[in-house]
Amino acid sequence: DQLDAAGVPFEHWFAVCNLVGADPWINILSPADDTYCTNLAAMARAQLGPSRRIYVELSNKVWDSTNWVTADHFRARAVAQFGDNSVEACMEAYGGRSAQVFAIWRAEWAGADAARLRTVLQGWTGVAHHDSYIMDAPRWVAAAAGRVAPWTLATDFALQNVLDGGLRYDWMPENLAVLDGWFADLASAAMTEQDLIEEFASALRGTNPAVSGGYDITSLGANYDAHLTYLATRPLNVIAYEGGSHLCVPPSRNGNAAWRDFYRTFHRSPECAAAFGDARAAFHAKFPSAETVYAYRCDVRKPDQNQSEGLYFYLGDTVGNHPLTRWLAD
Repeated sequence: DQLDAAGVPFEHWFAVCNLVGADPWINILSPADDTYCTNLAAMARAQLGPSRRIYVELSNKVWDSTNWVTADHFRARAVAQFGDNSVEACMEAYGGRSAQVFAIWRAEWAGADAARLRTVLQGWTGVAHHDSYIMDAPRWVAAAAGRVAPWTLATDFALQNVLDGGLRYDWMPENLAVLDGWFADLASAAMTEQDLIEEFASALRGTNPAVSGGYDITSLGANYDAHLTYLATRPLNVIAYEGGSHLCVPPSRNGNAAWRDFYRTFHRSPECAAAFGDARAAFHAKFPSAETVYAYRCDVRKPDQNQSEGLYFYLGDTVGNHPLTRWLAD
């Protein structure tokens, strides 16, 4: 059982990728030192088949300063390097260390293998002004001779393509009040389940006037335009991480079975599948490169009392062939 904090060994990842013909996208541990990175790069080159690419990214969601130990790690690096604990400094420290990791991998994957190596920087979809700190890391570059801007050692820039319509947050009280009203109407039969499904679907598209904020198709398009401003002079290929659902029951309502059941029902609806299909299509329309990768987020697990995030299909499910499963297959 590898579904615990220890995780799955990279050797197993690489073996599965060879077996099914998939290219791995790996996230290297934040505190990994140069020796670890060198050894991992050598192992990956030795074990992956010659037709496989590999996407290499340092850490994950460094920008999420409220929830992630990864952010704490790079904030500590920023304080040590720049005397600055801001999110921007955190991103600059992340960019600088990413450049060092990418250089190690490029040295190991030289010659004929160089074209199979993809080095990935990650941005925060909702805050484009971080891009310059990640990609350029000016204070980090200036601190030592021979350093170059991180984007020059990267091939790809990863952004989220997730939808929640602002329907998952306690810190959006106006939306929470609307949700309370909808579920009260559902309980009293003033609203049908199909009515509520349509309200949720329009929220994911950004066309529901009753709610605002969060991630929806409309706001994502505006966010991507802001990132394109920075990418105009830093020609990286844009790829999607966490493509899919960001939708779950708000924490303060998690104990309500009716809410949990509906959020799961919505994830199985054709309307939900159509919204995610349109979000993916909009991403590819905004970033039309043939090199664009769309990494889909999907938990393959039985739903629990906490979240329905990423819940589309789980082993042992008896409702097979629902719309999102068909969409993933397509």
